[in-house]
Amino acid sequence: MPRVLILSSLFAPNIGGVENSINALAQEFIKLGYEVNIVCSNRNYIDGSELPLVDKNDRLNIYRYKYPSRPLGYFYQFTGCFKVLKENDLVSCDIVMARSAVPAMSAFFAGVSDIKYLVPSIYFFQEQIFKLSSLRKFLSVFFNSIVQLLALLVSKNLVFSTSMIEQVKKASLGIKAAYLVSPGVDSERFKPISLATKQKYRNELGVLSHQKIVLGLGRFSELKQFDHAIECMRYLDDDVVLFLVGDGPERARYEELVKTLNLSGKVKIFPSTKKPELYYQVSDAFVMTSRYESFGQVLLEATSSGVPIVAYPKSNTTNTSVDFIYKDYPSLIFYSEGNNAKCLANAILDAIGTFKLKESRIEFQSFLERYSWHNLALDIIRV
Repeated sequence: MPRVLILSSLFAPNIGGVENSINALAQEFIKLGYEVNIVCSNRNYIDGSELPLVDKNDRLNIYRYKYPSRPLGYFYQFTGCFKVLKENDLVSCDIVMARSAVPAMSAFFAGVSDIKYLVPSIYFFQEQIFKLSSLRKFLSVFFNSIVQLLALLVSKNLVFSTSMIEQVKKASLGIKAAYLVSPGVDSERFKPISLATKQKYRNELGVLSHQKIVLGLGRFSELKQFDHAIECMRYLDDDVVLFLVGDGPERARYEELVKTLNLSGKVKIFPSTKKPELYYQVSDAFVMTSRYESFGQVLLEATSSGVPIVAYPKSNTTNTSVDFIYKDYPSLIFYSEGNNAKCLANAILDAIGTFKLKESRIEFQSFLERYSWHNLALDIIRV
């Protein structure tokens, strides 16, 4: 039986775009007749409990290495991953795919010659390294950038957008190119629901029948700029409410901002969830406020659920792939005229007031056909 090896810093039970994509890809490879081996760290950000170092289930094997949160943690990650690969004879897998830079380097030094690095983002551009005020943060991002440079140089690099092709070229000092592939979305899981079911779920969440829900979902980090979504609620009537779903270092600041702006009745903050589809399905618009995204899995999930997207246009301060994703699907996206809260509020009003999924059915079906996990698995095999 052919074998696939997938390398990452994190995997389930952790929740995130990368973790979810690994799980979806693993299932597709199994359907294609592969044994799937996942090597990741034992970090558990859900409840902090100890994860088993080996977890085998049918044709899916998970091997975890210890990744302590202390100085030289990256060294322990590198050596831990290297040891797992060697001890379990994983370097001879038919396909080796990495989602993180350090594990990719571990695989290279373990003897893997054909590493397919599915690049999640470029640290140097993501963190705006020269604008960081903290020396500790600067050194962390600088180190990550160097490690990623090395991973790019020893791998066959796969990306989800044309802007990432340029970023990989720059980050690898012009030495390496990148292959463009399309990510996927589970359209059986993320799909529109009936109005009756939608209203039932909304009632359970305490939303009145006349109210409209704007959703922001993802990690609560400075990168996501969910504070913009909170601030824009000042310009919207009480029949529009904001749901923020996630967790992270910015959570306390978001909660304080809601209190300061007296928006407690209009903004509800929920913890991370293993069932994000429920929040997409009850929403009337999805807001993307990130200043940087290499792609944005949440966009595919929201659109697949029949929800219109509201986003900032690309600019000097916003570097996302929204324009690339929706280039052929203009009826599914509503752009803010400017990168500020008031313009964002106007775009939200436009989206919830004019979007009709039935009128965008042709674009919607074409969108689902393009973004398929099955197609991505085939692309990874072929590249």
